[in-house]
Amino acid sequence: MSVDARLAGAAPGTRIGPLDVEVGMSWSSRLTAASGTRARDGMCVTPVMAGQLALAVYAACVPGPMIHTRQITRQHRTLDADNVVQCAGVVTRRFAKRGRPYVEIDFDIAVAGEPVWDGSILCTNPNTSCDDLPDEAGSGPPAHETGRVLARLTHSFDLEAMTAFSGPGNIHSDVAAAQAVGLDRPVVQGMQLAALCDRLLADHWGADWLERGTWEVRFVGMAWENEILESTLLETGTDVALRVTKADGTVCLAGTAGLAAS
Repeated sequence: MSVDARLAGAAPGTRIGPLDVEVGMSWSSRLTAASGTRARDGMCVTPVMAGQLALAVYAACVPGPMIHTRQITRQHRTLDADNVVQCAGVVTRRFAKRGRPYVEIDFDIAVAGEPVWDGSILCTNPNTSCDDLPDEAGSGPPAHETGRVLARLTHSFDLEAMTAFSGPGNIHSDVAAAQAVGLDRPVVQGMQLAALCDRLLADHWGADWLERGTWEVRFVGMAWENEILESTLLETGTDVALRVTKADGTVCLAGTAGLAAS
């Protein structure tokens, strides 16, 4: 089946899963190390890993190359490593924007029926026809948030860390796979960029971030192997703004985070 045909089958209302995924200690610690985050006592599974599980739900519905453009995650409780989680989703929208097809999926992740995370993921499939899709106007670049800097972190990812995070043979770890979708080299995965913010948020809010943290992040610029990246938390009232930028000022990630009512 072609990618076009698979994408055409992802009609609004299509349900995915539940998929059983074993979140083992080795998986958790590998992603923690590859993302630049600190290992946490008891190896709680972070919202970054929820993003990886949401990508698995998306891939089950729309296989093939994807570019992750937005992630919304709400956390309902902590989750220790070495658990089997159930991941499910439903396609909510399919549309075209600037000549690319997009699929939005609402997801939920649970353990033994107890909700852990829910949210939404939006991805585009490069090199895929979108002639049959309704067109949606672009929303433009995210607002440039200003405010007092609460925390800042500088980091970079080499190809070994990119491969450890995203796995081999994809646009984040393999030159041929990246070139097949029009990139000249592997690109850092969006959730790996978000991991830099996750580290700052865990320092800022402590255990509350892993119990009831919420975030919406948009991946708006490409980051490459060994580029110096700066992640920043900005004060915006009860919530915070998130930003990851390159040395030349290019914004790669923009978003907000907060804590749900306890």
